Amino acid sequence: MTWFITIDGGVVLVVAWLRGGGLRRSRRRGPRIGPELVAVHLSLAATSFGLWIAYLADGGRAFAVAALCILVGVATIGFTMFGIWLVHRVTAPAPVARSEESTPLDQRLPVSVIVLHGLFAATTLVLVAIVVLSTG
Repeated sequence: MTWFITIDGGVVLVVAWLRGGGLRRSRRRGPRIGPELVAVHLSLAATSFGLWIAYLADGGRAFAVAALCILVGVATIGFTMFGIWLVHRVTAPAPVARSEESTPLDQRLPVSVIVLHGLFAATTLVLVAIVVLSTG
């Protein structure tokens, strides 16, 4: 169940990111949440979820182990994106009648969805690890 909630949050974030112009190159210097990070995060997450479904359907432990290994990579990329978002949030200048256009895209994403997506993703990772480690 946590995996489905995580997916829902991810879809909300990707849609908001795309609608905000996420595929366009940012003029911001330094680290940013670009299309490459989002695409790799999304594709690895989908692969891991597919492997987990295969594990549930087939029962082969190798599917679960592969899903967990890929999920660790997904979490690493997700944590990296969260770090970039957080640094920009903390170091952003005070809003002085800033327009929607001048606000960086990652700062226009819904904070509650970002936090909940991360929490449910971490929960999913722990639950998958428990299943993998408890099956032998």
